[in-house]
Amino acid sequence: MPKPKAALRSVKAAAKSNPAIAREVAAFEQTVSEIPELRVVARQAPPALTDLDATARKQLEAAATSDGERFTAAQILAGDVEDIDPKLIERLQIGGTDSYDGWRVSLDTGAFFRAGSLEIVASIVQGSIDCSDPTLTIALRDALASRASKPRRTPKKPATTRRKRSKP
Repeated sequence: MPKPKAALRSVKAAAKSNPAIAREVAAFEQTVSEIPELRVVARQAPPALTDLDATARKQLEAAATSDGERFTAAQILAGDVEDIDPKLIERLQIGGTDSYDGWRVSLDTGAFFRAGSLEIVASIVQGSIDCSDPTLTIALRDALASRASKPRRTPKKPATTRRKRSKP
């Protein structure tokens, strides 16, 4: 996922020497407010049903709704829903200027909620963030693209090496 803020900085740099780009950047900036600073502050993959309060369960259910068909959190996490692998489900807490709860229910599907609520502010559709607020779209993309947002891999055990015996 690209880093939108970094891309915007690059375009602004190009605009300094190109009046046509400068006009387009100025027009874009008039349509968006200041981009909030967001980052992934916590992630849980995959969550256990017992770790979820009522709001988190309802968020998961809303994020996993497909073609109007709803499933319970228990069904989703048990693997009873076609096209959802419970091992890929990820719960995100986004913090910074504002706070959001995010759910990835597959590699390319999910939803973001205003923290602690059931208000959907953005969706993940075919791997892209779908949001009516362009500044929030940029901020969420940037948060997910940051290094801190990447899942940490468990380090492999170092290979053991044999010591060579010294010859007497």
